[in-house]
Amino acid sequence: MTLILKFYDGSIFYQTAEFKNDYRIHCYDLSPYDETLLLDTDYIISNDLFLHCFSSDNDLQMFSKSQDVANIRDPREFTHLSEYSVDFYWATVVFFRKTETNKLFFDLIKHVQEYWYHYASVYRLDSTLFRNDFAFSIAIHIMNGFNKGDLVTDLPGKHLYTTDKDILWKLKDDKFIFLVEKQDYLGEYTAVSTEGQSIHVMNKISLERIIDNVEH
Repeated sequence: MTLILKFYDGSIFYQTAEFKNDYRIHCYDLSPYDETLLLDTDYIISNDLFLHCFSSDNDLQMFSKSQDVANIRDPREFTHLSEYSVDFYWATVVFFRKTETNKLFFDLIKHVQEYWYHYASVYRLDSTLFRNDFAFSIAIHIMNGFNKGDLVTDLPGKHLYTTDKDILWKLKDDKFIFLVEKQDYLGEYTAVSTEGQSIHVMNKISLERIIDNVEH
C-alpha cells in the first residue's frame, strides 16, 4: 500500500511523502535465517540487550509496553488499538525463529492485510489506514484464541520512543539529545537527554538530517 502522508518535523513543520508499509508482512519469507531480529530503520540501538533474544527459548518476541521519552502525552494510543479494542503490540522490533507456528502467524498477517477493511471494522479501529502494528496485534489476538495468551513474549529491555512532534537534536555514540514537544505550548520544546538507551525515533526527517553527521 502506498499513500501520501504528512511527516512532521516537530510540532509545526511537516513534509508530504509516500508512506510504504506493505513489506513487513513478508519478512518471514524474505529472511534467509533461522533466527531473525527485524528492526525499523528509525529504531536506533544503543545497548546489547537484544543479544538475549538469541539465547531465549521464546520463538516470537515483541514489545507490548512502551514509554514516551517526553512522558507528558496520553499513552493510550499505544496500549490498545482503540478505546474498545485489543492490546497493542509494536511491530517496530520483532524477533522470530523459523517455526511452523510463526509461519502460520505471518501467513495470518498477510490475510489480515488482504481483508484489512473488514478487520478494521471488526476491531473497531479509529482509522482504516493499514498499520503493521495493528495487523500484528490483530493476528496475535486471533492466534491466542481471541484472548490473552502466550504466543508472544516481551523483548528484553523497554520500548522507548519519541514522536514526530519531537526533534532529534544530537546523537553521539549512545547519547541522544531530543527537543521534546512542550505540553500546551505549540512550537516550544524541552531538552531531554538519554544515554545507553535504544530509542524509536519517529521523526524520520530529523533522524535523516542528523544521521550523516553523527559524531564518532
